[in-house]
Amino acid sequence: MKIIAFNLGMPGLRLPKKLLLLMKLTTFILIIALAQVSAKGFGQKINLNERNAPLEKVLQLIKLQSGYDFFYNAKDLKGQKVTIQLVDVSVEEAVKKSIKDLPLTYKIVKKNIVLTHTDPSFMDKVKGVIMDLALVSDSVRIKGVVTDSAGTALEGTTLYIARKGAKGVEGGGTSTRLVLGKDGLFDIKANEGDNIIFSYVGYAMETFAVTKQMPYQKIILKKISTALKEVMVQTGFQTLSKERATGSFGKADLEVFSKRTGSTNLLTRLEGQVPGLYIAPQSRVVSSTGIAEDPKTIVRGRGSVLNPSNPLFVVNGVAVPNFNSVNLDDIEDITVLKDAAASAIWGARSANGVIVVKTKSGSNNSRLSISYNGSLNYTGRPDVYYGNMLNSQQYIQVAKELFDNPVYRTAYPYVAQSFLAPHDRILYDGLRGKLTEGQRNQKLDSLSGIDNRSQIKSMYDPAFTTNHTVSASGGNNSYSFYGSMGYAGMKGNAPGSKSNTYSLNLTQNLNAGNRVKISLNTSLVNMTASSQSPILPGSGFYPYQQFRDAAGNPLNMNFMGGYVDSVRLDYQSRSRINLDYNPINEAGLTTNKTDNLSINVTSNVAVKIWKGLRVSGTYGYLRSPSSSRSYADHQAIGQRRLLVGLTVAPTVNDLPVYYLPTSGGTLGESTSENRSWTVRHQLIYDDSFRKGKDQLLVQVGNDIQENSGSQTNTTLLGYNDALGSFAELDWAKLRSGIFPTVTGFGSYSYIPIDRRPRTKSRFLSYFALASYSIERKYSLDISWRQDLSNQFASDLSSQKKPVWSFGARWQISKEKWLSKVKWLNDLGIRATYGITGNTPYGQVSQYDIVSTLNPATNYFYNQIAGEALYLSGVGNKGLDWESTDNYNLAIDYSMFNNRISGSIDAYKRITTGMIGNVTLNPLTGYNSIAGNIGKMLNEGIEMSIRSLNIKTRDFSWSTTVGVGFNHNKLISYQTPSNNSKTVSGRLLSEYVIGYPMNALWAYRFAGLDNLGDPQIQLANGTVTKKPNAATVDDLVYMGTTQPRVTGGLGNTFSYKGFNLSANMIANLGGVMRKSVNTYYNGKLGGTAGSFSGGNISEYFLDRWKKAGDEAFTNVPSYEPSAALNTTRRSIAYYTFADINVVSASYIKIRDISLSYALDTRVLQFLKIQRASVFASASNFLIWAANEEGTDPELPGLSNGVMPIKHTYSLGINFSF
Repeated sequence: MKIIAFNLGMPGLRLPKKLLLLMKLTTFILIIALAQVSAKGFGQKINLNERNAPLEKVLQLIKLQSGYDFFYNAKDLKGQKVTIQLVDVSVEEAVKKSIKDLPLTYKIVKKNIVLTHTDPSFMDKVKGVIMDLALVSDSVRIKGVVTDSAGTALEGTTLYIARKGAKGVEGGGTSTRLVLGKDGLFDIKANEGDNIIFSYVGYAMETFAVTKQMPYQKIILKKISTALKEVMVQTGFQTLSKERATGSFGKADLEVFSKRTGSTNLLTRLEGQVPGLYIAPQSRVVSSTGIAEDPKTIVRGRGSVLNPSNPLFVVNGVAVPNFNSVNLDDIEDITVLKDAAASAIWGARSANGVIVVKTKSGSNNSRLSISYNGSLNYTGRPDVYYGNMLNSQQYIQVAKELFDNPVYRTAYPYVAQSFLAPHDRILYDGLRGKLTEGQRNQKLDSLSGIDNRSQIKSMYDPAFTTNHTVSASGGNNSYSFYGSMGYAGMKGNAPGSKSNTYSLNLTQNLNAGNRVKISLNTSLVNMTASSQSPILPGSGFYPYQQFRDAAGNPLNMNFMGGYVDSVRLDYQSRSRINLDYNPINEAGLTTNKTDNLSINVTSNVAVKIWKGLRVSGTYGYLRSPSSSRSYADHQAIGQRRLLVGLTVAPTVNDLPVYYLPTSGGTLGESTSENRSWTVRHQLIYDDSFRKGKDQLLVQVGNDIQENSGSQTNTTLLGYNDALGSFAELDWAKLRSGIFPTVTGFGSYSYIPIDRRPRTKSRFLSYFALASYSIERKYSLDISWRQDLSNQFASDLSSQKKPVWSFGARWQISKEKWLSKVKWLNDLGIRATYGITGNTPYGQVSQYDIVSTLNPATNYFYNQIAGEALYLSGVGNKGLDWESTDNYNLAIDYSMFNNRISGSIDAYKRITTGMIGNVTLNPLTGYNSIAGNIGKMLNEGIEMSIRSLNIKTRDFSWSTTVGVGFNHNKLISYQTPSNNSKTVSGRLLSEYVIGYPMNALWAYRFAGLDNLGDPQIQLANGTVTKKPNAATVDDLVYMGTTQPRVTGGLGNTFSYKGFNLSANMIANLGGVMRKSVNTYYNGKLGGTAGSFSGGNISEYFLDRWKKAGDEAFTNVPSYEPSAALNTTRRSIAYYTFADINVVSASYIKIRDISLSYALDTRVLQFLKIQRASVFASASNFLIWAANEEGTDPELPGLSNGVMPIKHTYSLGINFSF
C-alpha cells in the first residue's frame, strides 16, 4: 500500500528588524487584522477551477490553500479525474465536491483528511456472495480484532484478502476489501492459502496466511517511523520536522520517561536518553529531608568556570528557572537543543543548551476522554552493611593496641572535661586504677560482642512515593482542552520526612474561525514538605553503641553531649537544667516545614493576516512564593546547652540568672517570592512556492522578560508555638558577652533579623529567523538575536552584541542518483555555525551591589549602632556576557526499511570572555572585581542508533543507543586561582589552565620508609618524605572527575500485549580518589554530637607496624605524637597519592520494566479505551572499573556511607 502525505509547513528564514519599527508594525497589522475578522470571514475559503484534472492535483491545491494534510491509498485515486469550479467554499465542502460520485469517503481529524474507499456496492456484494458459495468447500471463517500496541481498537483499518498466488495489495489478485468499524472487529471467510492484509495510516502492515484451523486473531499494528509520523523538533519559537532541521537536538523517550516513577525530578528521568546530555547521578544516600535538589545538568561539556553550566529551561515557549511548575504526567514532548542553530534564538542564555518542554493539549473534533495514571514506588531501608568499616571486635582490638602504647597515653592523658567514648572510659578507668585489668578486659570484650547495625537499620523507614494524575481532554471544531489534577506523595527513609505535591493544569485552545487562534495554559503546583532533625547514625558510628536496651527502652548517651559525667553534673546542678542526652527522645524536638507554590500562566494569540502571513503573541507570567519554618523546642539538647552557656550561677546555692528564655523555642522563618513575566511578539511568514516544492519561513519579533526576587528572614527566641508570642531580650548584653557563666563565658550574636535582599534582571531582545527549503532536499537556516540587559555593561559594545547562527542541510537521499539504493531510506548532512551566550551569574553586575550587614558573620556589626548596609560587590562597567562559538557537522541516516536509523554529530565549542575575579589594587579597598578573563574549549562526538532487530507478527526487539564523548580544556584564565598555585590548593582545585575542568591531581607515591612514613617522588626524581617539600610541578595529573564518555543503552522486547524494557546508563573515562583511611594520628574516637564519626576503615588493619612491613604494605604507620606526625612526615602524601586514584567508569542497569496492555476483548467488557499495568525496578547490576568494588555514585566508603537500596514500582494507566 503506497501512502502519500503532503506536508508543506517549513521552518523559517530569520532576518533582523529594528524593535520599535517592528512593534509599531506588528500592532498596526494586528489592529487591521482584527478589524477585518468577521463571523463570515472565519472560515477558510477554497477556490478551484479545474477541468478534467487528476484528483491528486486537486487535493494538492486544497492543501496549498488550507494547510490540511491528505492521507490516502494511491491506488484508490489512480485514474480518477474531476472537473470542478469552486468559489469561497469551506475545506470540507471542497473535499466533498471533489470526490462526489467517486467510491471514496473522507474523515477530518485535526488538520488531517483521510480518504478511504467506500464499502462495496450492492452488485459487488452479490458477486462476493456468489464467489464465496462457489468456494464454500474450501473456505475458512476467521474472526478477530485489530488494535494498536496499547490495545486501542483502530477504527478505519483496511482489510484485504489477497487470493493465493497474488503479489499483495498492489500486485493484483485482491478479491475482497473492507474498512473496519470503530470496534476494530472482523468476521470474514477466506480460502486456505490466501493472505489477509491489514493496513492503517501511520502503522506497519500486518499479513498472515490462512490455514485450515484459524483461532481468534488479535492483530496488533505497530507504528512506523515514516513521513506520516515525523519527529518534530520543539525550539520554543517554532515546531519543525527533523527532516528540515539543520541544528543538533535530542529527544527524550517518553515511554522510558513515564515509567521512571521512582523519581519526581524531570532532569533525573532524562538520564541516559540524550547523547551529550550529562545528568550527574543524584546521591543515593539518606538525607534528613528526603527531598533531592535538581541534579547537575551539563550539555556538551562544562562551559564556564564561575558561571553555572546548567542549560536554559523552557516550558511552552517561555523560559523558566526550573521545572517545578510542571506535572510530569502532563508532558507531551521534551527536546534538548544542543548547537547554535538549535538554540541561538534564545540569545545570551543559550550557550549551555536549552531543554524545551511542551505540555499536552486537547484535540479538535475529539470526544471526551478521561485518563488516570498512577504508581506506587517502594525503596527499602538503607544498606547499613555497605562499606569496609571496622566491626566491634576489630574496633576494640585497635583501641587496645593504640592505648597500650605509652606514647599514646602520654599524648592523650585523661582530662575530666574532655569528650570520652564508652571504650575510652573503660581504658582510662583501668589506667587510673578504677578497674582491674580483668574487669577492663571483661568490659571491653562485652563491647566487642555487640553489633549495633540491626538497631541502626530499625531507626530508618522504608521510603514510599505515590503518583496520581487524573486528566480529561476533548474538543469540537473550534475549541479543545486538556485538564489534569495530580498528586505526588513522598515518605522518606529518614523518620518524619515527607512531602505532598498537588497540581492543577488546564490548557485551552480556541479557533475563532480560521484566522484567530488563542491558547491559554494555566498551571498551579503546590508542594509542602516537612521533616524533623532525626538521628541518622551509620556504619561510621561506634559499632558497639546501642540505642535501646534489651527491653526496647531508649538509652541515654550523655557522653555524646560533650561533657564527662562530673562536668555535666556540675553544670546541671548549678543551672538547674537537665543535660541528659537521649538520641531517640530527641527525634521530633526540631522540625522543619516548607511550602512552595508555583503559578505559571502562558497564553498565545495568533492571527492570520494573509496567505502565509500571521502575527503571534506569547505572554507568560510565573510567580513562585515560598516559605520555610524551622522550630527547635527548648527541650532539644542544642537549646539546653545554649541556655546553660548563657546562665549565671556561681554556686549550686545561687539562684540562676538566665539570659535566654527557659521556655518556648527558637523559631526561624523565611519567606521568598520570585516573579517573572515574558512578552513576545512575532510577525511570521510561512508559505510554499513552485507548487509546494519550496518552502519559506520568516519570523521577526521582540521579546521582553523581567525576573525579580525578594526574601525575608526572621529569627525569634522563646517562641510559644501555641500563643505566637516570643521573648524580649537584652540583645546588646548578649552581643557584648556575659561573664562568668556556668560554662565560663557566653555570647549570642543573632538578633531578630528581617533581611530583604532583592534582585531584578531585565532582558529586551530583538530576533529574526529564516528558513528556506528547496524541493525538500536543500535547507538553509539563519537566526539572529540581540539582547539588552541590566546584567551586561552599559556600553554599546556589550549591549548591542548579537548572537546568531547559520545552518545548512542536504537531504542526499532525495537525489535521483541515490534513489536506486533501495536499502537506504534516508541520508542527510547537516552543518551549522553560530554564536551563543551565557549571562553573568547572580552576584556579578555592572552595578555596585549593596547588602544588609549580617550580625552573625560580620565583624563590624558590633561597632555600628542600628541597621546598616555595606558594599558587598563592586560593579564592572565593562562586564560582558560569556560568548561561545559553536561548530557542528552531522549525518542523519536510516536504512533497511527504517529498521536501522541514527545520527552522528561532531562539535566544537570555544567559549571566550569567561567571567572570573580580576585582582585589584589594594588601595581600592577591594581584593578583586568580576571581569571577562578566560577561554575554554569543548569538543566531541555524539552518536545515536535506533534499530529494530527482530520483527515478527507477535514479537519484536528494538534497541536504542546514545553515546557522547566530550573533551574539555581550560585554554586561558587571566588570573588563575591562588589555590591552584599552591600544592594543597591544586589538590582540591576545580580548574587549572591547560587541563580539563574538574581535574584531579596527586602525588607520585614512592612507598613507605622504615618508619612507615609515606614518601613521594618529585619531578626531578628525588624521593622525599619531608612535609611541604613538593611544589605544584611535582604533582601529576590523573584525569578528570567528570566522565568523558556518557551514554545509554535501551532494549525493548514486545510479545503481544507484553513489553519488557531494560535501560542502562554509562559514565566512562572519569577518575576518583579511593576512600582510604585517613586516621593515622590522634585520639581514636568521634566527636560530641556526631553520629557519622567514631569508626574507621578496615584499611587501618593493614597499616605498617614494624620495620620491614614497608615491603608488603603501602598503608602508613600510626603515629601517636602530633608533633612527630606533622614535622617528620605528611599523611597527605599517602591519602592524595596516585596509587589511591582509581577509575570512576561504570555501567549500571538503571531500570527494568515490564508492562502489559489489556486485551481488546477485556477493554470492551470493561467499556474503556485502553488500559495497561507495569512493574519496574531500578539501580540493579553495576559494572565498575575499579578493583575495590566501589560504586562511583556513592561519595565514599570510609565515611560509613549507607546507600539507598533498589526501588520497586507498580503502575497503572487507563482511559475511557
